[in-house]
Amino acid sequence: MAERLISTGDYEGALKENEKIVGLFPLDSPGDSAVFNMGLIWINSGNPKKNYAKALGSFQRIPNDYPRSALAQEARIWIGVIKELIWYEGKLRKLEVTVNDLENRLNALKEIDIGIEEKKREDFQVK
Repeated sequence: MAERLISTGDYEGALKENEKIVGLFPLDSPGDSAVFNMGLIWINSGNPKKNYAKALGSFQRIPNDYPRSALAQEARIWIGVIKELIWYEGKLRKLEVTVNDLENRLNALKEIDIGIEEKKREDFQVK
């Protein structure tokens, strides 16, 4: 059911279906698969409400709530990937701020340069 909802773009509906399964099987299979699927839904590039933090939380539940799950190792891999992705996003944001600052400084320098050139023209015309 959830796969069909995802294929039609109904990510919220798919999350709700998986939440129902988790409610019925909070510490047993297929609850682990449902939690894992929720992580995949949250990280899905097609999901307009993609949320790395929620995906990370879902994947972290697998080894914590379902330590014997066959999905525990794969969930750990996703945890590492998402943590790295979040780290890189933070670095990217810092770089964007730096680039914006440098662009603003460059524009200010251009304005100063234009002012100097206009002043030179005025001085040349006066002479």
